[in-house]
Amino acid sequence: MARKGDVDRLHLAVRSGPRPWFWFSCQMFKEAAVAGQVKILKYMLVHGIQLDRPPLDECLCTLCEACDDQDGGASVVAAARYLVTQGGADVNKVRRRDYKGPLHICCLRGLSELGAFLVDAGADVNAVAKDDSTPLGLCVDGPLADTLRGRGARTTWRRDAEPTQPPPPQKKRTAPLVTAGATTSSTVVADGHVRPERKLTSKTTKEISAEVARELASLEIDEGFRFDTGMGPDDLVPTIKFGPVDKSSH
Repeated sequence: MARKGDVDRLHLAVRSGPRPWFWFSCQMFKEAAVAGQVKILKYMLVHGIQLDRPPLDECLCTLCEACDDQDGGASVVAAARYLVTQGGADVNKVRRRDYKGPLHICCLRGLSELGAFLVDAGADVNAVAKDDSTPLGLCVDGPLADTLRGRGARTTWRRDAEPTQPPPPQKKRTAPLVTAGATTSSTVVADGHVRPERKLTSKTTKEISAEVARELASLEIDEGFRFDTGMGPDDLVPTIKFGPVDKSSH
């Protein structure tokens, strides 16, 4: 009755006889889903079948396992749509034995039509099974694989297993700064700022700091600001302050 979609006979059998055991109800539900009999599914859901109770919570996995694969699962798309939109079936519910979900099974069996529906319904394209497999890793090249790649699917969850683009080379430019007794080179980094790279000599740290301060005193930066050292002719350790450029001195 369930396979043929005879709702009237099913209704008569349920009303005239004892209440069927839950195991038989599950078998009828499976046969109706695999046969694409939406009317039977609707009748059983209206009359108390609950999809959050095992084993019916894996009904989409069961549907993907048992349906005909000759048409890519197109014959059961309507049944799957009803289970998801009206029955509340979870498109990401996995099998307990191997953690493979409906999308994994569609990729294994080549169910392109049914798999495409599951992706549109919100199935996780990067779900990881117990054996570390992902849907795209199980899928052969074809329409379903193209759909998965278009949604950002990966063949593995391991980040170091897929090739990555090398970082762009940095542009370097060196310009020596001539000072008495010490040489300095400046490297232009990616953000455009200059990072001094000094080569120390026998000069003391205080003398070198004073030379750096004198160089900064004449360096103008964006928006009319410059570094003001505030140092006198005999100061070796300057106090660097930040202030506006005095335009009258130019």
